[in-house]
Amino acid sequence: MAMTAERLTKDNLTRKGRATRDRLLIAARRLYATAGPGAVTPAAVARSAGLPRATAYTYFADGAEMVAEIEAETARILSREIERAGRHEAPGAGRAERYLGALADLPLNDAGRAPLAVAGLRAGGALEAALLANLRVDLKAAGVEQAEQAARVVTSLVTGLVDGQVRGVVRAGSMVRVGKVVLRAVGVG
Repeated sequence: MAMTAERLTKDNLTRKGRATRDRLLIAARRLYATAGPGAVTPAAVARSAGLPRATAYTYFADGAEMVAEIEAETARILSREIERAGRHEAPGAGRAERYLGALADLPLNDAGRAPLAVAGLRAGGALEAALLANLRVDLKAAGVEQAEQAARVVTSLVTGLVDGQVRGVVRAGSMVRVGKVVLRAVGVG
């Protein structure tokens, strides 16, 4: 009977194991940022981290698991920033504008996080879901009749603006100005 090694998870690691896993995730983020999610394979990540390929498989089943984890982590961080931006303000137009400002202030020039922010904002991403949920509440509170559709339009536009900012075609200040125009266009302000 062949023995199989147990795959290590976040929950059953020693300090050294956590450090190795983190090293792999840093290398995975770097690959994602420079070559896209398709470049994140256990072999490529291990090579980039200076570790044997088998080490990557000890901590992750495949590249998709790595990509999912780094996208989820980035979405959590960015979602917290968005939440923090509107924490002390009642739902409504002002808070919706604060979300746009928070997105414009995100470290999108950080090569490791920028593509992940865009991925999180794309359809089905965790960051998109958080922004959409917050905008839905704020637009409804601001009296927008079709708050659901308006929230989707604003979220879609913000995704394009963030992508443009990452690519260097849209300046952060422009993103906020355009976002405010869109909020007015859907009936806010």
